[in-house]
Amino acid sequence: MPLQVSEKVEPKYVSSASGLLYFDSKAYVVADDEVELFAFDLNNKSFSYLQSARPSKKQSLQKDPKPDFEALLYIPAKDREYIVAIPSGSKESRVVGARFSLDKAPSPVLDFTALYQHLATQVEMLNIEGSYIVGEYLVLMNRGNNKQPESALFYLDKAQFIKELKLKKFSAKSFIRVEKIPLGEVEGTILGFSDGKYIEGQGLYFLASAESTDTAHANGKVIGTRLALLKNDAKIESLAWFPQEKFEGLEVVQENGKLTFYLANDPDDRSQVARLLKFKLLDK
Repeated sequence: MPLQVSEKVEPKYVSSASGLLYFDSKAYVVADDEVELFAFDLNNKSFSYLQSARPSKKQSLQKDPKPDFEALLYIPAKDREYIVAIPSGSKESRVVGARFSLDKAPSPVLDFTALYQHLATQVEMLNIEGSYIVGEYLVLMNRGNNKQPESALFYLDKAQFIKELKLKKFSAKSFIRVEKIPLGEVEGTILGFSDGKYIEGQGLYFLASAESTDTAHANGKVIGTRLALLKNDAKIESLAWFPQEKFEGLEVVQENGKLTFYLANDPDDRSQVARLLKFKLLDK
């Protein structure tokens, strides 16, 4: 399906964009090598550091020099609205996330250790790359690779997750089930989840990147990224292909009955600026 590109934005100072949310004309972004939440106003193209989860001397964010925030979740709560940064879990040291609030209150770190230890028993290699909410579930998206051909969806109890969000520590109590999904391959390289957004009545729109690697944490040659729809009947419809691009952040917004897609890329090179794309799909 051809693409109608309506806007391209290059956010300064972010090179490894990984998680993406969009609301109130702003794109909120995390990078896998930073601990800040960035905000980009698409109306005036302004950029800002919204908040930082950089730890105090009494806190320990990571033993690993790479924080590896890979996904963002918007969580409305009774007292305030939260944006949660989800870590990958691809190494034992990459199990700490962050809880940002839109009123710029302090951003505590979140401990995913116990939850991720349980999720790791369900797959060969844990590598959380996306997240979304559907009904009573909060879903974490695990990325496959050449040695683990199937990607996976971890279904968690949303109410239990939000309860533990206040405690800043997640257990295995929220785990409900895992669904393993083969996404195919391109040029002999497995496609694996990068991010996703569920749209009621349609299904899961997702990004799947083909990156030649056999581990959950190493980078490899990027073949490209596919935008696709996992329909409610479990069929997959391919919507677009981006050759030699690794897009890791996806947001889908319904505007006037049509869908607008926002994508953020990770060039795996700190000398390159990440790009934020906005486009709509042309009707067939």
